[in-house]
Amino acid sequence: MPALTPRSTPVREGDLALLHVLEAYIETLKAENEILKRRLAAAEARAERLMVRAASRERCPWWCRRLGSPDDPATGPPINGLKSPHS
Repeated sequence: MPALTPRSTPVREGDLALLHVLEAYIETLKAENEILKRRLAAAEARAERLMVRAASRERCPWWCRRLGSPDDPATGPPINGLKSPHS
């Protein structure tokens, strides 16, 4: 079976301009794809942090969160200087 060789076709002036437009469009799509990949990675990291926070809330009852338990990363220091029962 003979090897297939590409045949050269005559290039019209408009074809070359179209080729440049298509190449620029491809580069734009590649850049947008990279942006979307970064956004997806950031959203997945944010979702992971929220899952960790939700899991810690399941371990700590509401009154524990009100006192600012160290088990709960969502809360800050103890409220009104009260100590958490976990410390």
